[in-house]
Formats: sequence, structure tokens, C-alpha cells
Amino acid sequence: MFYEEQILKNKEQTIAAMFQYCRDFAADLAELGLDKLGLYDFFDFVRAIPYRLDREGREVLARPRHIVKFKSLGMDCKKKSILCGCYFLINNYQWRFCVSSTRPDGEYHHIFPQVFLNDRWLNFDATYKHFYPFQSKKLTAAKIFYP
Repeated sequence: MFYEEQILKNKEQTIAAMFQYCRDFAADLAELGLDKLGLYDFFDFVRAIPYRLDREGREVLARPRHIVKFKSLGMDCKKKSILCGCYFLINNYQWRFCVSSTRPDGEYHHIFPQVFLNDRWLNFDATYKHFYPFQSKKLTAAKIFYP
């Protein structure tokens, strides 16, 4: 398997790399037939991938082809967000990433995509099995990033 290592020094570099993965590898979804799923079916597909944190001190990004191929290993919020970003891109949705916190100190620890539907931005966070499409969130901090 081919892999590339990059040193990502901060969240802005990581998010820029995530957007680049979406632009470069959205076609992976078409190769896998996932681009034709409806919005809710796609959410369920991503949500069914087990959640698994990256190893301490490492931020791992992956292209959709590898995320799906190795989904049984589990994926974190970054990789699930990349899958969703690719889906939105290939299906011509307006979308963005939201970096967020639920911690009292407001320290950022999570990323999820949002999609623009019916004239408003809606959460599309498929990170955990108990999440559902467009679920509202109680956040202590949030920062929005556009593709």
C-alpha cells in the first residue's frame, strides 16, 4: 500500500490537507459506487464504520478507497469527514467542515462536516453509531472552514 507522510503542525494544515484529499480523491466514491447512495444511506454507511482514534501523537488522513477498504479497522472523525466531503463534492452539495469542542475549556477536539440544505447549514456528523443526520449539537467552541 502506498502512503505518504507529511508533518502537519496545526489544525489549519490538517484541515487544508483534508480538503485537498476531498478534491484529489472524490472520484474514489464513484469507483466504489458510493456516490450513487442517497444522502441518508450514505450517512448510514459512514456511521456504520467503527470509531477508532488515531494513535497518540499521530494524525492520519486517508483517501476514500483506503478508508472503505480498511473500514473494519475503524476510522476517526477526520477520515469520516473526508468521506463525507468527497460525497458532497461529487454530488454538488455546498458543504464545509466544523472544528468543535464540547469541553468546558473550549479546546478543539473534533471535526465534522456540515451541508447546506433548505437554506441552512446542517450537521452531518457520522462519527459515532448513535449520531443521526442533521443532529443539533451543544458546543462550547466552533470554527468553520470552507473548501
